[in-house]
Amino acid sequence: MKLCLTIKNSMTSLKRGKMKIVTYFDINQKALEKWGNELQIGMVIEECLELATVLHKLRRTDKDPELLTENIIDEIADVTIMIHQARMMFGAEKVDKKIAFKMERLKTKLGIE
Repeated sequence: MKLCLTIKNSMTSLKRGKMKIVTYFDINQKALEKWGNELQIGMVIEECLELATVLHKLRRTDKDPELLTENIIDEIADVTIMIHQARMMFGAEKVDKKIAFKMERLKTKLGIE
């Protein structure tokens, strides 16, 4: 079973008249090489906490829901980037297998055939 990701996986940039395709994988790999696993694990934690905080604010505040929604979207993007790096650190195939297992379990709980 192949995991379908819903984010675009490449960007195009021009360098001195030549087109170069840079994938998100390439960018994440460079980030891991530059800052290392330990620092990036800290960033995964930080971004997840920021998402949790803004989601909590949505439940308990009278702030503008539209503004909070924009903040939530921003934090989801940050968490998604960091989760992709975490998948690379801990083994994307292992993570994908665990996701497939858990999705099958959820499908059973929901009575989906």
